[in-house]
Amino acid sequence: FGACAAGCRAYVAAAGGIAVPAALGSRSTYVRAALGGHAGRALRRGDELPLGTPSQLARRLLGRLRVAHAPAAGPRGADGSGTPLFTAVPWYVSPDALPAYSREPALRFVRGCEYGRFDAASLAAFETAAYAVAPQSDRMGCQLDGPPLSLAAPLELLSEAVTFGTVQVPPDGRPIILLADRQTTGGYPRIAQVATADLPVLAQVRPGESLSFREVALEEAERLLLEQEAQFERLKIAVRLRLSE
Repeated sequence: FGACAAGCRAYVAAAGGIAVPAALGSRSTYVRAALGGHAGRALRRGDELPLGTPSQLARRLLGRLRVAHAPAAGPRGADGSGTPLFTAVPWYVSPDALPAYSREPALRFVRGCEYGRFDAASLAAFETAAYAVAPQSDRMGCQLDGPPLSLAAPLELLSEAVTFGTVQVPPDGRPIILLADRQTTGGYPRIAQVATADLPVLAQVRPGESLSFREVALEEAERLLLEQEAQFERLKIAVRLRLSE
């Protein structure tokens, strides 16, 4: 890994999975509640993660990769087998198959349930201004710094359903985009819902970088998601074909 060319997070998958105890059916970590994962906390330098047993298919693929793409030189296993510890394939995923990461992404959205309760100036600012990702952002919510948003009239709300990508506006007027570790209900006005297809882009915006919002119709948001899922299916087929060579 080197400096980030785009985005700010990388993902690593291990054959057999991470063999930590499951919590509520998941092996991920919820840091705020110190629940799940490795000791319920973020990883630190020196931590070692146990791996599960790879499936028969995974073992077959790993063996094939070692034979076809083993480096002529490099570290070998300590078991005397001469098995290389590192193997790489000479191909990569086309950038066209990846989300359009950007340092100033325009997130597409559909109107939230309380969109019409905001005053005209706030609605105009929401769709034209740039918002900076605040340092306080975490996996629960992406807090934004920018023009504050105001309701046209006071509004009392019962807690209602929210989801990944819901944009809430608390009393201070600073929008919050709910992320993976969000709660399931919220009592703040919901001005927008980020299109599901743009959530991978949102997750890669760094603190201090800016983003903006662009409204699309619900039908367009659905089309974008279907197109993204079809692209992912094509990618899986291409990878399977490559691995079978």
